[in-house]
Amino acid sequence: MKFLKCFLFCIINLERLESIMKKLFSFIVFLLCFTLTGSLFTPVTFAETKIPVQNYQSNTAYPFETIPDYSGDPFIIMNDNQPYFSEEEKNQTTNKIALSDLDELRRCGPALEVFDKNCLPSKDRGDIHKVYPSGWHQKKQGNRYVYNRCHLLGYAESGLNDESRNLITGTVQMNQDVMTLFEADILRYVRQSGNHVIYRVTPDFRGQNLVCNGLSLEAWSVEDQGQGLALNVYLYNVQDGVSIDYKTGYSTITDTSEDTLSGNISHSATRDLILNTSSKKFHLASCRMASRIAPRNRQEVQDSIDHLEAQGYKPAQCCIH
Repeated sequence: MKFLKCFLFCIINLERLESIMKKLFSFIVFLLCFTLTGSLFTPVTFAETKIPVQNYQSNTAYPFETIPDYSGDPFIIMNDNQPYFSEEEKNQTTNKIALSDLDELRRCGPALEVFDKNCLPSKDRGDIHKVYPSGWHQKKQGNRYVYNRCHLLGYAESGLNDESRNLITGTVQMNQDVMTLFEADILRYVRQSGNHVIYRVTPDFRGQNLVCNGLSLEAWSVEDQGQGLALNVYLYNVQDGVSIDYKTGYSTITDTSEDTLSGNISHSATRDLILNTSSKKFHLASCRMASRIAPRNRQEVQDSIDHLEAQGYKPAQCCIH
């Protein structure tokens, strides 16, 4: 009887041990797969990407050493607005996305895309809050935040959602107020022409800094050889009224008294405003981005916000803080 009990005890424990070993083996395989792909630590979702994604390789170096210090203008034009693409690059018509691997400080490198209107995503962008780009230390300045998770290749162009190789710590001023305007110009050309565009965004990381000083944006329309679109600008990663430590990403609020269309200003009072009659947006007279409105669409008025909104106008995003 004792022998039978011992025999049964051993059989039961062997089965338990076998079950435990199977679970342990499955867990090890799971861990190895995620470690090799990097997906366990770097969530990647090519949400609506319709273009093959590859590693970025280029010998072209953007001349960041020639960039002057920020003096109040949110961007500057480089090389007479002519991008630094090679002749071979300027003739590419094969749709692709190329992203740089993160470096040892988990910083993004250059990102490039060749695309036409058939590559544009058809769904809304998903959540990106699980990605923490290098130097991410959020803070509020008055009614808005200092930082955005800023896509190098915008979702509207690339369909890349929470891809960590495509997200940097960018100020709201650079991302929402400036970069989106250039992206809108590129998208407008692509949709209207049907042509291909080659587009490259390069972050300007200096030394061991975790936050870039700015971004270079280069774009070129392929089929018409730059006649429809040629772009080479540098955007400053700054926020007026905020002092940024680019080495760490920490920031200090130095001024919250900006002239904006939000807050406690009167919407019924008459004031100087600038209209974009094409986009049906209005700007403050002091808004630097109003200078980009084409003369045929620009109209300076003295009017109230309430009256303009009744006519279908909306405040420009760059004037809402």
